[in-house]
Amino acid sequence: MSMQAGFRALRPHVGLLSILLLAAVQASAGVGNDWLPTVPPPPRNLDEALGLCGGGDSKTYDSDKDPWRRLEPQLEAQDQKLQAAIKAKAGGVSQQAPQDMAAQMLSQMADQMSDPNAVMANMQSTQAYSQYQASLGPASPDQAAQAAFGPAYKAGLGKVNAILKARDAKLEKCPLQHGEAGDFPLQSCADPIQAEAELKKAAAANAYLAEVNQAWPAYLSGVKDYFKKVEALPPGVDANNPQIKLTRQGIPGQELDGIKKMAEVTHNLCSNAVGLKSKYGPDG
Repeated sequence: MSMQAGFRALRPHVGLLSILLLAAVQASAGVGNDWLPTVPPPPRNLDEALGLCGGGDSKTYDSDKDPWRRLEPQLEAQDQKLQAAIKAKAGGVSQQAPQDMAAQMLSQMADQMSDPNAVMANMQSTQAYSQYQASLGPASPDQAAQAAFGPAYKAGLGKVNAILKARDAKLEKCPLQHGEAGDFPLQSCADPIQAEAELKKAAAANAYLAEVNQAWPAYLSGVKDYFKKVEALPPGVDANNPQIKLTRQGIPGQELDGIKKMAEVTHNLCSNAVGLKSKYGPDG
């Protein structure tokens, strides 16, 4: 079957053509950076973390004031809004003489595809854009967070485990008290040791958050740059390539997903601090 015959066979598939025509409408930009201010930043210290995400382990936590719980439905509503906009555009296309528009699109595609040079240029352009998008992966909010904050948590966890091991070693030297549940260190000996360990764990959690907040500005700047690059069209990529137009329709959704991941990152930074303070043993 010739290319021209293949395109003639596609004429009845108006739904597919409507999608391609919809792709001619450029994706709206700025969704990511517009939503950045809504993402809760990491807490500045342990007390703040206990109030923001401490859950049942904190006397100051209030789920109604949890900034991540408040943000989640807003992001879901925005996601639904984006989906509704896509459907509305598709509906608008289908109401605007779709058969005539489809015929025009088919004619343009047939002319383009009948030129081997144009076919090769489109393939190269599509491949270049795909490679460009893949290259942005390490700068995405979730992957960048591993490099920005992972070492601080690893160090904090090491400190806390060392504190707990030292505590257990001291507790083993305490006189034992016998009870129905078994033997345990005498309370007058154990309580000061436990209190000292709790203070040191709190200090380790605060030190972790201090490192997190020191790394935060560079991380935030990187996320902003990531969204700009997501919206950019790199050199050598044809903006009129139908496949690229179609792919770029997903930019708002891609950026909103980045915001969701960034919110998850900051929530984890908060819960990590609380976890360092509440960790009971070096193995759990």
